[in-house]
Amino acid sequence: MNEIKTQFTTREGVYKLLSHSEYSRPNRVPFNSQGSNPVRVSFVNVNDQSGNGDRLCFNVGRELYFYIYKGVRKAADLSKPIDKRIYKGTQPTCHDFNHLTATAESVSLLVGFSAGQVQLIDPIKKETSKLFNEERLIDKSRVTCVKWVPDCIVTACQEGFICTWARPGKGGLLSSQNQANSPSGTVV
Repeated sequence: MNEIKTQFTTREGVYKLLSHSEYSRPNRVPFNSQGSNPVRVSFVNVNDQSGNGDRLCFNVGRELYFYIYKGVRKAADLSKPIDKRIYKGTQPTCHDFNHLTATAESVSLLVGFSAGQVQLIDPIKKETSKLFNEERLIDKSRVTCVKWVPDCIVTACQEGFICTWARPGKGGLLSSQNQANSPSGTVV
C-alpha cells in the first residue's frame, strides 16, 4: 500500500511523473507532432580543455538548438542552449558540422531548409556567414541532405537536384545536376 504513484487522474486531467530529459525538453514540443519535419541530430567534437568537447545540434519544427553533449549517462540541461534559432518562413530539415575546422571557439554548421535554401552558421560565435540558393533559383524543393567534403559542400534536394558548392569564400555554385531527369548510370 505504500507504493509511489507515477501517474494519477483528476477531474483537471492526467498527472504523470516525467523524466528529466522529457520534462526539460525545449518548449515541451509534443513528440508526435504530425505533418512536421523529422528531428535530425548532428554531433561534433571541438576538443576543448574541459573534457566536454562534444556538441550536438538538433531541430524541432522551426527551431534549431545547439548544446554541450555530456553523453548518454548524463542529461543535458536543455534549458540552457549554447545557441537557439527560430526560423519564421522555413523549417530546418537537415544539418552537418564541418569536423575538420571545428574548435572550441568556432564551429561551422550547414543547415538545409524546407524551401531549398542552405545556410552556413557558427552557433558558438552566433554568426550567420553565408546563404546558398537564397533566391531559390536552382531548386525550390526541400533540402534533404547537406554534407561537408574537402574544399566544397554537397547538397541534395527533394526534387532530385544535387549541387556542389565551393567552400565559403572561394566562390559559388560549382555544379548542379538533376538526378531525377538524368539518364541511368550518370555519375556526378
